[in-house]
Amino acid sequence: MRKILKLFFNRYYTNGKRTIDILLFCWRKYIDWVYHISFGLFAFNIIMFIFRWRLPNWVFISLFILLFVNMALVLYIGVWHSNVTSRQIFVLFEKYDTLKRAERKKIIGKYAIRAALAAVLISSGLYVLTINNFILSLINRMYDVADNYLKYMPWSIPNGSQTGIVLSYHTLKPIIGADWFNSLLLLTPIGVIGLIFYNSYATGIAEKTYEKLVEQWLGGRYFQDSVLSNIVHNQDEKGQANLVMGLNSKTGEQVILHANERTYHTIIFGLIGTGKSATILIPAMLQDMENMKYYLLSYRKYLTKVDEELEEEFFNTEFERKKKRRELLEQWYNNGYAAELTNGIYMTEPSGSMYGTIVKYAHKMGFPDEMIWTLDPTNPGTGAINILDGDTTQVKGAVRDLFKRFSDPSGTGSSFFLNQEGQLTDNIITVIKEVALIPDAPINYMLKGKSPTLTEFSNMLRSSDWIEAYIAVFEQLLNRKKRLFEETLKKHEAFLKQEKEKWLEESEYNREHEHLFDTILRPENVHEAINAFNDERNKLENLQSSYDYFINAHQLNSYTEEYYYTFDANVSGLKAVIDDLSSSPEIRRVFFSQSTKDLDIVLKTGGMILVNSAKGVLGKEKSRMVAQMVTLVMQNAAQRRLPDKSPFFAFYEDEKNGYLMPGNDSNFLDESRKFHVPVMHAYQHDEQIRDSIGESGADAIKMSYRNAFTFQQTSTKVVEFINLRSGGKHYALKETKRAANDDLLAGNQGNSSATSEEVVEEDNFTARDANNLEKFQVGGVIVSDDEVSNMIYLTTSPHFEMDISKDSFVSHTPFNKVYGLGEEEPEIAKAYKLWRAEVIEYYAQKESESHLYESDFTEEEWQAIMDVKVPNVDSNVNDTVGKKDDSPSVKRTILVNESITEHREGTSIREEVTEDIEQKEEVNNSEIPPVVEEKQTVNSKNDIGELKDKEITQRVILAPSSTPETVDTQNIQAPNQEFELPQELSRVAREKTTKTLKSNVGQMDIDEEEVF
Repeated sequence: MRKILKLFFNRYYTNGKRTIDILLFCWRKYIDWVYHISFGLFAFNIIMFIFRWRLPNWVFISLFILLFVNMALVLYIGVWHSNVTSRQIFVLFEKYDTLKRAERKKIIGKYAIRAALAAVLISSGLYVLTINNFILSLINRMYDVADNYLKYMPWSIPNGSQTGIVLSYHTLKPIIGADWFNSLLLLTPIGVIGLIFYNSYATGIAEKTYEKLVEQWLGGRYFQDSVLSNIVHNQDEKGQANLVMGLNSKTGEQVILHANERTYHTIIFGLIGTGKSATILIPAMLQDMENMKYYLLSYRKYLTKVDEELEEEFFNTEFERKKKRRELLEQWYNNGYAAELTNGIYMTEPSGSMYGTIVKYAHKMGFPDEMIWTLDPTNPGTGAINILDGDTTQVKGAVRDLFKRFSDPSGTGSSFFLNQEGQLTDNIITVIKEVALIPDAPINYMLKGKSPTLTEFSNMLRSSDWIEAYIAVFEQLLNRKKRLFEETLKKHEAFLKQEKEKWLEESEYNREHEHLFDTILRPENVHEAINAFNDERNKLENLQSSYDYFINAHQLNSYTEEYYYTFDANVSGLKAVIDDLSSSPEIRRVFFSQSTKDLDIVLKTGGMILVNSAKGVLGKEKSRMVAQMVTLVMQNAAQRRLPDKSPFFAFYEDEKNGYLMPGNDSNFLDESRKFHVPVMHAYQHDEQIRDSIGESGADAIKMSYRNAFTFQQTSTKVVEFINLRSGGKHYALKETKRAANDDLLAGNQGNSSATSEEVVEEDNFTARDANNLEKFQVGGVIVSDDEVSNMIYLTTSPHFEMDISKDSFVSHTPFNKVYGLGEEEPEIAKAYKLWRAEVIEYYAQKESESHLYESDFTEEEWQAIMDVKVPNVDSNVNDTVGKKDDSPSVKRTILVNESITEHREGTSIREEVTEDIEQKEEVNNSEIPPVVEEKQTVNSKNDIGELKDKEITQRVILAPSSTPETVDTQNIQAPNQEFELPQELSRVAREKTTKTLKSNVGQMDIDEEEVF
């Protein structure tokens, strides 16, 4: 049967139908046919026996062979039917209608009994047929011969007397040699067999001795046989997100995690050196990289089809054609055309070893750097990632979590971060992200239209000048929002009035019950309009709340009559967190600048994100910070993907215990499935998890993994976890040998001992089983066909035994190679170029959307925005005050601009910030540093998106402790600046300042055309 299955049934689909469905359908039809035919044949044989009908020899031999073959075949097919049905997922020939476990058990039991009963009836028929055709006639002839002799020979049966009882021939004739007696004699074995079957039934089934074993067999899952791999797992189509975990150690069958089952997430346990990364993580990522190549080819195929369809359509303008093409391209994602494919991987690990291996293998496979986003703090040329990218609400949650965790050395909670600190964090993020939407605002000259970074967050947290500047711009944004909301309100009220009039005209009942229009009886489109309006109102209220938060924090010191900002939050604690993060140059180069790629675009279009948290260089705590920051950003971004439609983007995290976040990681594992993000985490042992996040946290997070494996020599807790995941116990038949009661000294071995059987429960996985695992062998369970498998053992292959690891491996040509005339361009290179062009389009589209320009504001609003100057981030005078700074009982007085005092007298913030510089002369010169005006030319965009130069005047506040020779002008320059320094500065100061400014300008020279 194995050879037949391998030869003829070695593919998942046959003629458009699942091969397993065709196979089971034929087997069931055959068992049913033999089952019904066996009754007829048995009845026919009995009739022939009764009437002594004999068949010709050739007919008898043919019928005997046919029945014997079918008897053996129906038993064999019955067994294989049970095995294969245990892997049946769907109802026969139904695409999505799954077969329930209880129904599968009924089917297995039904056809197992039919196959066995048919074999019994056929064997009985063969017995009767043979007796009737040959044996019975032979015996009858023998009795005829004996009859001729017995009729003349009186014989007796001794009864103990001298004479005995004499039975005459006429007395014995009706019995000896009679047809009915011969038939009864020869059919006696059938009765004996029936008695044996009945006895087995009475003792084994009726008394339910083996009922548990039978139930366990009927309900068994994941029957393991190498010949079933091709018909159970769909391997006909390459590039799907399936993952081969290894080979079954007993059968050699490939153990495959389907794409859907990978999203149940996988946990790997293994002590140091057992091969977690070498045999599972790296080989899995190599498979996903191969799948990414297939994704590119599939994407090109789809794009080619789209362009062919557009060629057949007529468009009035090129704009219409491009718009239509963009709509069709979006269907690749929105309609789930790539939902079964893999378009990217994300990997984090602390040692740098696996990181370097994956980067090397990616280049060997031909992936260009544009598809590989590396984040390595130890590399000066590393990419960067901005944790403030993305939706404002999700960013707030991520930054809150970061600060809360980093404020506590254990990384699990917070000693100070409470609601007040969270409120301050949220409001700062709201302000800086809203203000960043205006790329032409002078305050945003460093952002160039992109999201703010931790640098902007730190500026606003530390400096009252920055608060003043941001709030001044934010006020104009709020004014614009209010102005637009008033228009929205008028349109909304007009719409409700119009819809209500229509509703009243529909029926008399509606006119009599006019008040019901405001209930659930209102039309659906009215519900949608009201919800949309409420969303806009809530957004406005949130902005107003943030604005009020900072305005209310502006306080007057009654003793010094000076204004300062004070917050009911531990500002010093927040600053300490920022200082801790920024104290490492390695961390700053990754997290305190703009993202080198757009995370949302990478997760949508595909690519690799490879992270080295560099534990050896940064130390345990800094490495944990890096890993947790990247993890939170990745988790938030993954949950912005289109649910159930997006391609698969696999997450791999090694030594996960070092940067666990119990709440975030558990929630992400529970939610990421619908975003097509399969997760694989590797730990050394269970105790590390418990040390990191506690007993309850460890139990909670382990419940989020449904696929679980362990290497050899694991801990007791891991053994218990794997054992419970596999069901805990299974029933087994235990044999017990004991000495026989009748003769203890008997020489016959059969008499000297006896064997008894009993059904016992045994653990599925024990410490002995774990210790017996071989090198690179794992034991565990997977989810197969949406049900938990039996305990399985896998033999894995390390990556260093693969061809790609060898020096002789011929690296693939990079996808981005430029081919000259006469050179044949590979399909993957063509696919990559099309993919890259579309990615650039996405970057350009995102660059232009959601930004606000001069045309979006009134003339007064725009002028107020442009009048806001860039503060000096290094000002030591202006600072913020928190409730737990230096002394809890004494608040430091923070001096701010005189314009703040005027604000408290009723003027607007715009008027404060544009106050004439002469008003500052009234302040003590020892407290307020001198002001330097600089004319700067900055790049900005007009209302149609074209670049233009604007000349702005910026005030540079010099720290009072600084002499002209030690002026620090860092972080105040804009690109393409022309500086006019005051004549009051000495020649040395002028030369030094000019040199510093030009140096900083050179550092900010960024290629505008580069989108990656």
